[in-house]
Amino acid sequence: MKGESQILKGEEFFCSGVSSKTGERKHVVFMDLDGKNLGETIKLSARIMHKYCLSETYIIRSSFGNYHMICLDKFSFDDVYNILRKYAHGNWVKYRAKSKDFVLRLSVKGLKPEPQLVCKVESPYNIRKKSNAHRILLNKKYGARIRKDKYFDNSSKIKIHFYRTRMVRK
Repeated sequence: MKGESQILKGEEFFCSGVSSKTGERKHVVFMDLDGKNLGETIKLSARIMHKYCLSETYIIRSSFGNYHMICLDKFSFDDVYNILRKYAHGNWVKYRAKSKDFVLRLSVKGLKPEPQLVCKVESPYNIRKKSNAHRILLNKKYGARIRKDKYFDNSSKIKIHFYRTRMVRK
């Protein structure tokens, strides 16, 4: 097995990730929140939730000190972009905006483990249509136990990306 120093020098890896796209040309809210601890991530998630009246959010640990936030509410690409550009990791938002598709990693990446669900941030808001396909993914992949209610669409199709990436040296 290769040592950590060899991996951190920029070796390429193949990863899988899930697309934010839903049917109807809509997107769920994915946010890459690198460099924050869990408490900061939860507080930021709650602040964004209240500002935009989002339903509950799910916090995923992508690696040590790095988190993803997922909200299943459906928005136009422009609306999601306007939320993300204020709060998410800037380079990730700029890069993903070019393809008009936000992608969050599902698999291992070099020495980084497979992402894990760490908590759900409850919300008083439940006013938008939500992605059933992303609900199914969170339930199957992370054991989220999200029940389908009247706000979920009927879709079960989701786009999974397989992509080449490198470890970023910090």
